[in-house]
Amino acid sequence: AVAVVVETPGGSGYLSAAFGYIPAGPGPAWAEVVPSLDYSCGLTRAGAVYCWGSGSYYQQFVPLPIDGMSSGVTDITAAYGRACAVKNGAAYCWSSSEWYPALGFPRAEWVEEQPHQVTGMAAGVSEIVTSGNHTCAIKSGRAYCWGENGSGEISGPIGGQSVTPREVPGLTSVTRVAMNGADTESGTTCAVADSALWCWGDNAWFQRGSTDTSPTGTPTRVSGMGSGVSDVALHDIGYATCAVRNGGARAARGDIVAFV
Repeated sequence: AVAVVVETPGGSGYLSAAFGYIPAGPGPAWAEVVPSLDYSCGLTRAGAVYCWGSGSYYQQFVPLPIDGMSSGVTDITAAYGRACAVKNGAAYCWSSSEWYPALGFPRAEWVEEQPHQVTGMAAGVSEIVTSGNHTCAIKSGRAYCWGENGSGEISGPIGGQSVTPREVPGLTSVTRVAMNGADTESGTTCAVADSALWCWGDNAWFQRGSTDTSPTGTPTRVSGMGSGVSDVALHDIGYATCAVRNGGARAARGDIVAFV
């Protein structure tokens, strides 16, 4: 995630997509900030999570600590009123809105304000990322996704939803996962696996790097991106995908490859 640092007469801070300027001090020392449309979170250097923003049922205008997330957190993600984190190798999610399938556990209440461990994600999780309608994580080098599947974005047969994480077939040695998907049943997911770029889900804007606009739940390797790929990012509402590809003498700088 990218944090936008802003200098003001009162000191430095971060520009949040949810509620504008968030002061950097004398509050927590941030290691990472993940802004989203209406709900943002920050990870401190001590491994604690704070969140702020607007939800369907409450608003918090300053960073507040998340229960059970005071230490041991190594990765965070936030989107559309939902947040997830990796703590001591386990994945947890919580929400300030009703979009529950992407939380990864059967809901006990309409709004799950407290972090709950994602089903089957108790150990080995290294990364987690969420969007408007689905969530994915890397566990022991494999990609798992859950939530809505209107375009095949969590893999498998198109349609329906899954609260339980679903292993994405055919991918090994996964190092990065990225996605998009607004608050709808359409989304796209990409992953870096064995240094190659793979994508699945919606392709209305050619964001999978293919001219075939039909949705698919099967990961497909992106043409020309079969090796040397180290990172990938998708535009939040689905218009473009970008990847970093290294090769030969240019490996230190890398190539930025975009397809729209």
